[in-house]
Amino acid sequence: LSGVPFFFVALSAPQTALIQEEVTYPGHRITILIDASLSMDSSFATERLRAGNTFLANVAAAEYFVRRRMDGPYHDLVSLIEFGSQAYIVTPFTNDYENVLLSMGLIGTPEEYDRFPDHGTLIMKAINRGVQLFRTFDFLRASGNLMVIFSDGQDTRALFEGLSLDDILAEASDNAIPVYFIRTSYNRELGDLLPDNTWKLAVERTGGRFFPAANEDAILDAIAEIDRLSVGEIQVNRYVTRHPTFTPFALVAVGCWTVALALGLGVT
Repeated sequence: LSGVPFFFVALSAPQTALIQEEVTYPGHRITILIDASLSMDSSFATERLRAGNTFLANVAAAEYFVRRRMDGPYHDLVSLIEFGSQAYIVTPFTNDYENVLLSMGLIGTPEEYDRFPDHGTLIMKAINRGVQLFRTFDFLRASGNLMVIFSDGQDTRALFEGLSLDDILAEASDNAIPVYFIRTSYNRELGDLLPDNTWKLAVERTGGRFFPAANEDAILDAIAEIDRLSVGEIQVNRYVTRHPTFTPFALVAVGCWTVALALGLGVT
């Protein structure tokens, strides 16, 4: 009889309305920046990545990078920015890899590339927008942040809104956001493009790396290297709107009935 009230309370399936907890996952907060400027319409031979032009190869490379993270033990928060002379946030930070892949699939078509409104190139603005995104989500001073840029690197501008390249990257460096730059230009090795050395020195000051990807294998090797270097941990505040709490009541009821059964069978 003592167990009956507890049983009916458990049967009513009580739940807590809101739970907040801080959990630690292996992974990073990653902002992916994809160049959609006019120079990305150049040819880039591929076998495993999507063929067509440098832009489509870069989108396919970004998808490949996200799928590698999905297949690993990571719980990254990923955002996506597409840029030309302006930078557009396509997907803000999310732990839903499928959502990020869907966004990449939507922008990664020849028709969408042709419709992109700003075919200039201003990589500094894209990096600045990436830093702003970290600030908006209050991640700027958190550990486990990084940016990955997919671009042909055809940008020789030294200033953006009165700020130099070093000024733009200083904020990323000061807040421990390494920048990894995969420069995709077919058959162009390090130094073959005028901005290469400038970008190499700039991103290395943030703790990142510059990868002159002259072919498909170089792109995939760069992604594998970034994936290897991105083994960190992030702390995330997780909110659960409903959490069942029937277990203690059910255990008390079962305990009462177990004692009753034991007494009934073992005590005359």
